[in-house]
Amino acid sequence: KFIFDFIRKKNNKIKFINLASTKKMKIKDVIDFLYSKLNKKKRVKWIKSNKKAFIISFRKAKKIGFTPLTVKECLNYYLIELQKKFSTKRKS
Repeated sequence: KFIFDFIRKKNNKIKFINLASTKKMKIKDVIDFLYSKLNKKKRVKWIKSNKKAFIISFRKAKKIGFTPLTVKECLNYYLIELQKKFSTKRKS
């Protein structure tokens, strides 16, 4: 809804905005969460890295009305949509 509202505004001075989630998670925790929700055996080999983590700023989006979800909420919504997609494919 936010994206459609943003696009519909004709006097929009903002050329681009970042959309992100709150309550940051490490990628390892995201993968673990997904495997757990999908009841799948983990087949991921983790490699240590010295790269620094980063966070996407979505201050502009919040200023114009974006209400972010947490990372886990986004992942849960994604899994629900994925489940719907696969259940309709099986019925076809």
